[in-house]
Amino acid sequence: MPGMKCSRCGAAASGLVCAYCGALTGTPGGGDFERQALEEFCGLLQGKDWKEQAKLLESGYIPSSPGGLIEAGVRCVPFIKGERFERPAEAAVRRLEAIVLKLKLLPRSDENQRAVSEFEGVVAEFRKAEASDTFWGLTVFGVLGLLLIVVAWILARKACG
Repeated sequence: MPGMKCSRCGAAASGLVCAYCGALTGTPGGGDFERQALEEFCGLLQGKDWKEQAKLLESGYIPSSPGGLIEAGVRCVPFIKGERFERPAEAAVRRLEAIVLKLKLLPRSDENQRAVSEFEGVVAEFRKAEASDTFWGLTVFGVLGLLLIVVAWILARKACG
């Protein structure tokens, strides 16, 4: 595909997926096309640092077929199950939420419903852990702040008395 440019960002395109923004650069085809594009997209993620991974996960190619969506969702899970404090985890959760939404818009099937249920469980687990981290972080800061006020009050009373 020499001379091709990404329609989203304008970067030079050498494959089915833009190496810069993750958008689809080719014309969508059947299941084989989606599998190849998803493989290419996942390959792009492997060679990037965490900031680039997050950018690609947030805006990159998401298949349309049920099988492609399920495979794309399964490939998000390792980013979510890893370190929660890194940006790719949050980007992967948002990507998985988009995949779940697309799966819900498709005609119902047992496979789709099972995937939606599993993916929603992964997202809920991440969000619960994230909320717990926030709670404990704020609790620690609150206790430290209160301790600082008490120490300052004691020092002020000693200085006056």
